[in-house]
Amino acid sequence: MNNFLLIGGDKRMEVLYKTLLSKGIEARHIGNMKDLTAFSDYGCYSNVILPLPVSKDGRRIFSADGDFDLSFEKLAENLLSIQRVFAGNLHGRLRALLDSKKIEYSDMMLDEGFLEANAYLTAQGALRLLLENTEEYIVGKKVLIIGFGRVAAALAALLKAVGLDIYIAARSSSQLRRASCLGYKTVKLSNIGAYICFFDYIFATVPSKVLSADDIALIRDDCVYFELASAPFSAEEADFKLKSKKYVTGAALPGKYLSTAAGRLMADYILQFISAEKE
Repeated sequence: MNNFLLIGGDKRMEVLYKTLLSKGIEARHIGNMKDLTAFSDYGCYSNVILPLPVSKDGRRIFSADGDFDLSFEKLAENLLSIQRVFAGNLHGRLRALLDSKKIEYSDMMLDEGFLEANAYLTAQGALRLLLENTEEYIVGKKVLIIGFGRVAAALAALLKAVGLDIYIAARSSSQLRRASCLGYKTVKLSNIGAYICFFDYIFATVPSKVLSADDIALIRDDCVYFELASAPFSAEEADFKLKSKKYVTGAALPGKYLSTAAGRLMADYILQFISAEKE
């Protein structure tokens, strides 16, 4: 029998939990420290679902409850080899602990279909973030998107559709050619300093530092920079503060703005995985 224990997370996990219950599936959600302290029945569940991302500090399972304290080691200690773990962005240290106990796991963020759908949710969240951080009429404004992976491509299509003028900056020649074929203007990332002063909004999606302090100094004072990349990020927030430039963090946008859609996406992935396994 497939039943599910959900641990930690944010509103996405609450939606996932309710979705499982609505389908008549046995599930339990341990989302706060009070419930965690009183809980010990890990072995009663064939499947354990961890949040997306699984951790924000590289040591503990993430939860919207700031007091939630479940270390990777404590979790692994309570799990059994007969159980399966579902997670998003499964941390390497936790993966090693699961491997040591021969516990099967599946990382949603390694599934192409899930990644594509999540990219569109992130793009929609980024548009919401933009609208929250400007009082300007955005149609016709110039936007620089740094990188052209899944999230950047989804974001470019969405922003173009609502009337913004899109420029793509990337290291990869193939990404620049693809962006150009889709009708976007392109800029070589190595030459970004010569162009960065022209933009009203900048969205960064590359998880490595690509903007220097000198580049940031050239950004217009009225430009808003949105950091959508995961650590180590495309630029240092401290460099923006030092130059009095506008910096907005865009972490976990599906969870922040689209928790219902994101939770259902997680449920679809897990239920399809279970269904495929039965076939």
